[in-house]
Amino acid sequence: MIKCYYLDNDLISCESDFRRDDSVLVWVDLYKADVLESEKLEKKLKVKLFTEHERKEIETSSKYIENESMVGINLNFVGVEDDGYQKSSVSFILLDKVLITQREKDYKSFIELIEKINKLKLFSGVDLFLNLLETRIDFDADLIEGITDDINTLNRKIAKEQKLERSFLLQISEVRKSSVLIRETLMEKQRIVFSILKSSFFPSLDRQRFLVMNKDIASLLQHSGFNFDRLEFMQNTFIGLVGMEQNKTIKMLTIVTLIFMPPALIASIYGMNFDVMPELKMAYGYPYSILAMLVSSVLIFLFFRWKSWL
Repeated sequence: MIKCYYLDNDLISCESDFRRDDSVLVWVDLYKADVLESEKLEKKLKVKLFTEHERKEIETSSKYIENESMVGINLNFVGVEDDGYQKSSVSFILLDKVLITQREKDYKSFIELIEKINKLKLFSGVDLFLNLLETRIDFDADLIEGITDDINTLNRKIAKEQKLERSFLLQISEVRKSSVLIRETLMEKQRIVFSILKSSFFPSLDRQRFLVMNKDIASLLQHSGFNFDRLEFMQNTFIGLVGMEQNKTIKMLTIVTLIFMPPALIASIYGMNFDVMPELKMAYGYPYSILAMLVSSVLIFLFFRWKSWL
């Protein structure tokens, strides 16, 4: 789907196709565009769009491309879906005054920009890109706050519950995975901002806004790193608690084994079939052996209690 945004009398209007005269075109948004729509845009604006492979390329050189006529930027945006946090590539191409965006998902930052585009008076592609990037960083901050809330919930759970199941470790792993995903996308944005600050394509008046963005990203990375450390500590605490429970079980089994060793020894002695064994001729030999086994177990038990091992 193609959406074209035109500037007419200080107002932005949206149309589903190109006009014959594109002198006031400021933004072309490709949302789940097919091949024909992409080819139509390339022919109309004489620009080469990013291929699917280029958009998903992880190399830094593919994230920011600049020449005399355009700047191309590939980023990953994180969204909350039914199966958790997921990322998807979003591409930007900046021409003279026109912004081209390629995306597969309807992110909240785009929805908010479209709703406020006239109120914000964004009349150029660079202005639109700046607002999108700033809004996206604000949403990343909200995602990190959500991660912090999840960590606080897990922290209360590990403090209250007496017995933690394997599912708790899986919850920690899921939150940790989400935290890493957001951190990766923030580092992407930080590298892009660094590249923009060295570029001559963007107006010098926008430099201060990019510097503020860079500080915001650095702050979010610090917050994300703190969350990651908390998750690491929580995971180690969980493993330590599980180890303590296992040690208690092993200790109990060891003590039970030791308590029943003397009776087993006595029983094995009287199970020996020797002709000369005085106790075999005693009238009370059987009760005597049972009593000896009980006394030996009680003595071992009392010894453990005295040592505070029980």
